[in-house]
Amino acid sequence: QVLRQKLGLSAGASSADSDQKRSSRLEDEWVRAYQQQVSKRSQSKQSSWQQQQRQQQRQSSRQQQQQQYQQGWQGSQQSSNRSTSSADPKGYYQQLGVPPTASIEDIQEAFRSLALQHHPDRHTSPQAKAAATQRFQALSQAYTVLRNPAKRSAYDAGMPDR
Repeated sequence: QVLRQKLGLSAGASSADSDQKRSSRLEDEWVRAYQQQVSKRSQSKQSSWQQQQRQQQRQSSRQQQQQQYQQGWQGSQQSSNRSTSSADPKGYYQQLGVPPTASIEDIQEAFRSLALQHHPDRHTSPQAKAAATQRFQALSQAYTVLRNPAKRSAYDAGMPDR
């Protein structure tokens, strides 16, 4: 009997009833714990899905901005013979394919994708390597200026590089 009391079991006919109640209570607790775990997993999957959706939306809007800016830039190039404008004195925004209103993240993303395309090590022929080197250096110079807020504001104001 002492052992039964320590284990929480009662003696006699009511023993089966209390054991059944205890079993039912444990089963209910297990079901609740399982439901909480499933709920957490579904919330995690949903938040992951929402993050992916937001990232895809940002990426598509950046691509649309780049296309619009490049179309606008090409249109302004056709309407005037000047290669630079007052908003983009050295053509840094155009080289990276971003608008002057682009965020630092947009500029960084554009630079990285273009740097991968135009890195000299990706080309084998001497002519292609030389052209890629020039393009890569121009991209690096544009990125160096546009990623630094002080240099970028000076560039936008038309002030020379320091």
